[in-house]
Amino acid sequence: MRNRRNYYRILHIQQDAPAAIIKASYRTQMQKLRMHPDLGGDEWNAAVLNEAYQVLSDPQRRKTYDAALTAGRHRQGSRPAATTNHRGGARTTRKAQDRSCCPFCATPRTPSSSSCGPQDCPGCNGPTEPVRILHNANRSDRSIDRMLRQASLVVYTHPECHGLMARLRDLSPAGLQMILDEPLAEGLPVRVHSAPVMAIARVRFCNRDSTGHHFIAGLEFLTVRFSTRSGTFLSTCA
Repeated sequence: MRNRRNYYRILHIQQDAPAAIIKASYRTQMQKLRMHPDLGGDEWNAAVLNEAYQVLSDPQRRKTYDAALTAGRHRQGSRPAATTNHRGGARTTRKAQDRSCCPFCATPRTPSSSSCGPQDCPGCNGPTEPVRILHNANRSDRSIDRMLRQASLVVYTHPECHGLMARLRDLSPAGLQMILDEPLAEGLPVRVHSAPVMAIARVRFCNRDSTGHHFIAGLEFLTVRFSTRSGTFLSTCA
């Protein structure tokens, strides 16, 4: 299939989703998540969403697309579809619990992904190192220490879109908090790119800050790679 975009992933739906779910997911992203350019969203991201919706909302075009998508999967190896629940725009997925594939883009992992040393997902370039390899370095009474850290970062909400700019607020071995201009749906898997940390994470919460102009989001790491292998709160040694 020449066009490698997965329209189902872009709209955060299953491949067997009915027309009503397709329309609801499209409207949620454009309006509630403010991805429409008139609401401050990125024009390129909106164009990709429009492209996905136009194909999947047309029965004949969707049938043709599904046939091409299935043929592409047979050539590249079968990729299980993510399990998605839609509750007011939030997305939860079981892929985060399935270590045989990437929790962000659902690309199957190769045997080398579980070996020692930094690894990247071939589908989205996210890290594949599980969070469980991290240990608290200072052994304090607090199980997870959180370090204030200021840095810029980019958050990708799905593999086909440009990232959202954000500012790191604080960081721990298990997750981070960040400040951004747009809301993120609770339960959404995202990929994070920054100088101190690369991660695939799940959105635990996203609330407006005290000014009402920005949002504070908390992320729980699913896979992670820190730029420094040991430090004030982090060690990769057992």
